[in-house]
Amino acid sequence: MEIVLQKTDEVNANIKLKLLKADYQNNVDKKVKEFAKKAEIKGFRPGKVPVPIVQKMFGKDIKMQEVNDLAKDSLFNYLKENNVEILASPLISLDTMADNKFDWRNEDFEFIYEVGLKPEIKANLANLEIPFYNITVGDAEVETLMNRLRDVNADFTPYEEVAAGHTVFGLLKYGQDTSRFAHIKLEDATETAKAALIGKKKGETVAIEVKNIFATVEKLAEVLRISKEEAEKLDVSGELTIRESFVAIPADMNETFYNKIFGEGVVANEEDFKNRLKGVLEKKYAIEATGVAITYFRNQALKENNFELPAAFLKKWLLSTAQKPIQNIDAEYGMMEEALKYDLLLSQLATDFSVAAPSNEEIVKKVEDTYFLEFFYSRPMFIEGLTSFFAYQFLQSKENENMVQSLRAAIIAERVLAAAKSQIKASDVTINGTEFEKKELTKVEEPVEA
Repeated sequence: MEIVLQKTDEVNANIKLKLLKADYQNNVDKKVKEFAKKAEIKGFRPGKVPVPIVQKMFGKDIKMQEVNDLAKDSLFNYLKENNVEILASPLISLDTMADNKFDWRNEDFEFIYEVGLKPEIKANLANLEIPFYNITVGDAEVETLMNRLRDVNADFTPYEEVAAGHTVFGLLKYGQDTSRFAHIKLEDATETAKAALIGKKKGETVAIEVKNIFATVEKLAEVLRISKEEAEKLDVSGELTIRESFVAIPADMNETFYNKIFGEGVVANEEDFKNRLKGVLEKKYAIEATGVAITYFRNQALKENNFELPAAFLKKWLLSTAQKPIQNIDAEYGMMEEALKYDLLLSQLATDFSVAAPSNEEIVKKVEDTYFLEFFYSRPMFIEGLTSFFAYQFLQSKENENMVQSLRAAIIAERVLAAAKSQIKASDVTINGTEFEKKELTKVEEPVEA
């Protein structure tokens, strides 16, 4: 057997593997004899089929299987023993079959594999500018969360027709392809917007000037969940399709309300309730501050550490492994390229800083934090044990393995960033929760289909 690696450039190589008859024949003979003992062929008793008959009928197939298995095992053993780090799986080269030289009747075989090599990465972090936020929670943040919870748990009275004092929920379309679901409290709307909406019924579509729905651009940005800068540019006509019109009476501050948010008998009184909300916000902001730092790190680290990937090989690999035809391979590869570069860079940095892999307990904690934020934003309740229960359910499903890998990478990124803090332009920023949300948590939604 002979195996030779020939680099075509820094990230691409061919591996030639030659197998001689002596390398595989003993295994082929052994498998033929084993098969003869089990074969059921008409005219022979089970297990009594002569070896020459089995050889004649099935010898070629057995030989093909053994040669292929030996070639594959030898290739991966070579890569492991020689510390050749590759991206994706090796691909059999078309040169292997060129000029009809490859024939299973031959005794010796030569395979040529294409491999994409892991690039050499020498990470540079000196120019990274990362904010490390220390976020304070005051009465304003607690009051905002408390009012939101009261609104979420409000008593709703629906109406078929919009009237003064109502809240209108609908799908606002504007521009060429942008849609946003929006709650418009008429008490906050301009007189022009009120006049356009009052008297309209559920299901009706109303033409409306987006920038004139509210008196301030800040309120428009808040309702549409976009930045102030984006809201200032919305001098466009839109269409609001009314889904609901209702009057909401916020929940009373009482034991029933407290139990909905924190569980039965947990909260003693309003002061205790507010103190617990403060703790919720401190936890929320701490998780989000870490996420913001990691986002800055990811974006800047990729920009400062640009390295070459075996793009042509990876595109070929994508095409060969796709479960359905790929219409645009450049677009498909583009979706993978940045994520792959970040994974490689993060792996190199973890090695450079001797960062240990996260434990199972840390993975569980990360999943719990993820569910905590989900509950905070989508169905706010902070009952002890709830996130742990959902985290356990999440980790039991094999369908979530890719997400678990992403969370594991997030933990490693946090550790890398902590270890690298002295090597980057780190800034410790103390800021209140309201300003932090305005500065870092403004999210632009994807268009929503009606």
